[in-house]
Amino acid sequence: MNIVRNGHKYIVVRGINKKNNDQSKSHNNIVSAFNQDNEDVETYEASILAAGDVMVHSPQLKAQYDSSTGTYNFDNNFKHVKKYVEHVFKKSNLKVLDCCLVSSNTGLNIEEMYEKLKELSKGRDVYFIGAIDSGKSAVIKEFLKLYKNNTNHLITLYTFKDTTLRGYKIPIGNKQYIFETPGLYVSNSILDKIDKASQNKIIPTKEIKVVKKTISKNNMLMLGGLCVIQLLSEEKTQFLTYINSEVTVNKTISGRFSSLEYKFRKGLCVPISKTIKSELDLDMFDITIDETGSRDLGILGLGWVSFIGNNQKLRIIVPKGTFIF
Repeated sequence: MNIVRNGHKYIVVRGINKKNNDQSKSHNNIVSAFNQDNEDVETYEASILAAGDVMVHSPQLKAQYDSSTGTYNFDNNFKHVKKYVEHVFKKSNLKVLDCCLVSSNTGLNIEEMYEKLKELSKGRDVYFIGAIDSGKSAVIKEFLKLYKNNTNHLITLYTFKDTTLRGYKIPIGNKQYIFETPGLYVSNSILDKIDKASQNKIIPTKEIKVVKKTISKNNMLMLGGLCVIQLLSEEKTQFLTYINSEVTVNKTISGRFSSLEYKFRKGLCVPISKTIKSELDLDMFDITIDETGSRDLGILGLGWVSFIGNNQKLRIIVPKGTFIF
């Protein structure tokens, strides 16, 4: 997927934006921008052992229930999730060693996760890494219910270097530990770009209802007052939106952002963040979908839209600094 922002071509890899003649780093060193043509750029290799949250809708949950045993089997459901995760990591130049679906609510596959971690880590330390409130601690606490310490060391709480934050240090071998790390501040999430009232509107608290909208050339799909998706190519496209139900999904004719202010004032778009006052507070990305078949477009912190890829050209407008993937 090629992305052009305000006339400059970006290549998205490893959660990093590469732009010609621009070099900067965010304070948490998670997202950085650097010169695309610089041959001296330092690169790193990492093994991702476990990552991510998976949302399941009620029909999926019911379909995986076996009434004869009173248990759930998500193998059929998860094979599609695994395929999607592998696709996302492949596009980011990361090799997926394995995926494991776990639940901190039911304990699903916690023991399997532990066995995979021991196998794939090959005696090295394991770090639980993720965004703030992503559920790392909940998974570790569920893991501790099943954990048996067969080492000569105790479970301890350690203080993360140069902070007052603390996390679990769990021995899984005499020279090997699982470390719980502090939650990462995600500076390129839309949650960091909008006001508190809007944040409360986009964070799901109940089941998400999928909304379907079909748009034609130059028409736009508006996700509240926070994101605009415009179709620039000829082919009609149906979008399935996966966002919180308190965020409105509207279809509208083409026009610049300023021409949409009428809808904003009339309350037809919810939420509308007070941090967005003009076009200067927005980023615009032009995207060419160079893959066919089922595709997803994500707006970090807001949700995603699904559609069938057919070489479409899309224009995405989001609050300045928001990451799309």
